[in-house]
Amino acid sequence: MDLNKSNIIITEQFVTMNDGAKIYTVVYSGGFDKTLLLVHGGPGASCDYFRYQAELLSQHINIVMFDERGVRRSDRIDPNNFDFQILIDDIDNLRNALNINKWSVLGHSFGGLLTLLYASKYQKDVEAVIFECPSFCNTDTNDYIIQAIISKLHEHDNHSLDADIEAAKETGIAGLWSLMGKIPEHIVSEIYHPFPRDTKAAELSFENATTVEEDEKTNIHCQVVVMDAYANENHFHKLKQLTMPSLLLLGEYDVVCSPKQQKAFAENVPKNKIVILPDCGHTLHDEIPLLFVETVLAFLESNS
Repeated sequence: MDLNKSNIIITEQFVTMNDGAKIYTVVYSGGFDKTLLLVHGGPGASCDYFRYQAELLSQHINIVMFDERGVRRSDRIDPNNFDFQILIDDIDNLRNALNINKWSVLGHSFGGLLTLLYASKYQKDVEAVIFECPSFCNTDTNDYIIQAIISKLHEHDNHSLDADIEAAKETGIAGLWSLMGKIPEHIVSEIYHPFPRDTKAAELSFENATTVEEDEKTNIHCQVVVMDAYANENHFHKLKQLTMPSLLLLGEYDVVCSPKQQKAFAENVPKNKIVILPDCGHTLHDEIPLLFVETVLAFLESNS
């Protein structure tokens, strides 16, 4: 389906990967020379949360966004035949299928990990990378988030989950995911989203309701990814392989990219830049979309 908005052609399509899997993809084409790929986080969040930002960015650069394999509209993952490398290679397959020579890549949260692993493997195809509140090491992120949970719960004089928290410390990201289901929703919100979402961003990201089948697929994706050994390794050493200009874009109150990970980025990425934006948390693109877009475009333009 092709839509036209302000001379931007928006194409929703299913792109076939090398193994036949179909990946839901949205392309915003304004006829620009440059293209930016948006890689969503989660795991399992879907590209819908980038819709408003894609509209804004596409006035200046072509935009591609997609549901990762196993998420929402894309084909499901087979848990018995899964290799984390599939998710990384899907990005390269997508670039080839869309006939894009080189592009820049922006990854948010878990999408930041995918972006790191993709850009470090396919350096020649990537012009620049932007990491929005990423995780470069899920086990370190796990510890950092748990500390934030402890602080927030105790701030509310809530010690009912102390035993569950101790157990989560021993079981990695899978333990954290289990713990999240027990934490009061308002506490989770205070940790991840201490500032309100932009009204327009929230409106567009929720305009497409999920189906039962999509929820089932996404749950499988999440279960497989959080248990994957490679996804839970420390990938700091991959940062040295980022030969392209690289931006670490953080919210002042982000709880995912720990100081240890920020230090690893600064010390290992040759062409690095770090920008920390005030009065926002883990989802800059939702909380301050206009400043987010301005910062992204300024970085890309300065490195074009």
